[in-house]
Amino acid sequence: MENETETDTLFDLDPFKAYTEINEETILSSTSQNGDICEQQFCLDAKKRGYEVFMPIGHATKVDVAIKKASGNLVSVQVKKGFWCNHAKCYMVACGSHGNRKSRNIGHIPYTYGDFDILAGHIYDLDKWVFLDITAVLKTKRFYRWRPALGKPEDNWNIFDPYFSDP
Repeated sequence: MENETETDTLFDLDPFKAYTEINEETILSSTSQNGDICEQQFCLDAKKRGYEVFMPIGHATKVDVAIKKASGNLVSVQVKKGFWCNHAKCYMVACGSHGNRKSRNIGHIPYTYGDFDILAGHIYDLDKWVFLDITAVLKTKRFYRWRPALGKPEDNWNIFDPYFSDP
């Protein structure tokens, strides 16, 4: 076209088509990506079980997701990715946050009562969920240790039932 106008280039998407190939190894090497993937997986799995799902905007809260059933209160959930620890020979789920680099408060900061109701640990390698209520989280020093052979709960979605039963 001889007389190209501004509107002719408005929908030219060629400059935006360049991308970096991303594979599973790249995705799983990023802590932020891991958190996003686990949170989205939790939302999907909760929706499949009939829960309404609510997410805060941003990461300025210890609550990653809140879920609800028609007859019940909102249940606040902190989602963490479980990781395999070769030294301990088990999966581990962090029971605290890592602090804030800007405030120089770096290191393990344990959760406290009222931060959330349920900690959801996603064992990505096995596509399993491990749920702990805040009381169990407070009794755990830094990491909750889990492996299938220990007989500890897995995919224990029933932990949410008391929040949705009639009083």
